[in-house]
Amino acid sequence: MRKQHDDFDSRFKSAERKLRSDINKNKNEAKADITATQTLLHTIQNDTRAYCDDRLILLNESFENRSLKTLQEISRITSVITNLKTSNEISKNVSDDISRRQSKYHNSCDGVAVSGEYIINPYGMKVYCDVDSENKGWIVIQRRMDGSVDFNRSWADYKAGFGNLKGEFWLGNEIIYKLTKDKPKELRIDMEMFNGKKRYALYSKFNVSSESEKYQLYAEGYTGDAGDGIISGDHVGQSFSTFDADNDPLEVCCACRYGGWWYHYACFVVNLNGKYIKENETVPIHYGIHWHPITWYIYSLKFVQIKIH
Repeated sequence: MRKQHDDFDSRFKSAERKLRSDINKNKNEAKADITATQTLLHTIQNDTRAYCDDRLILLNESFENRSLKTLQEISRITSVITNLKTSNEISKNVSDDISRRQSKYHNSCDGVAVSGEYIINPYGMKVYCDVDSENKGWIVIQRRMDGSVDFNRSWADYKAGFGNLKGEFWLGNEIIYKLTKDKPKELRIDMEMFNGKKRYALYSKFNVSSESEKYQLYAEGYTGDAGDGIISGDHVGQSFSTFDADNDPLEVCCACRYGGWWYHYACFVVNLNGKYIKENETVPIHYGIHWHPITWYIYSLKFVQIKIH
């Protein structure tokens, strides 16, 4: 019996040792698994942190770029608005200045910024203002340039005026009288021939009388490079003549014979309202648009513009 007891005790101790060994083994394996798991978790945490940091950097860079672009666009828009306001202010100032100048010089083209059609007071008449290189504004009273307007007109037509202010026209004897009656004006006549030669005649004083005095012509003080055709041509003091109002001192009707509606004497040295002769057409002697010092009676002007200041 004792022997059996000893054998049982021996087997029990052996089983205890084995159990303890298994327990220790399991504990070691569990520790190893925990350590491996902890290492893996740490690695995952590091990788996650690094990924998030990279994404955060990219997001920050993207945000900074977008913010910079937004600021640049805001700056550009602000600059455009500022320039627009400045342009509007400049435009308004120019417009106001023109209006002030126009109201100040209400009976002339002085103060006009660019050449063109304007209404001038006190008569409320529409005129063409020609602004020269010195910003001097001239009222154009006649222009011939292409023969598009018929100048073979009656006394009534020449009194009222006719044609197109942007093309060929006669402003009107009554208007010219009103513009010059209070104070004589400067008179300038610009001329061009078909060969390209350009000339001008300038008179320091010019005016015409009323219709009751048959719009008599007065001029003095010639300068220029076209030669004096008005004073030396005896046109000063002459009345205006048309085919239906012969006011020249000769028995013959100069306006009827030569088609010139002008300030005739015997008959003319200057005739700027004669028939327009085109470049390739023959000029019948004494017919055409003449300024005798440069055209004689055998050439006709391509262009002429009469203006006052």
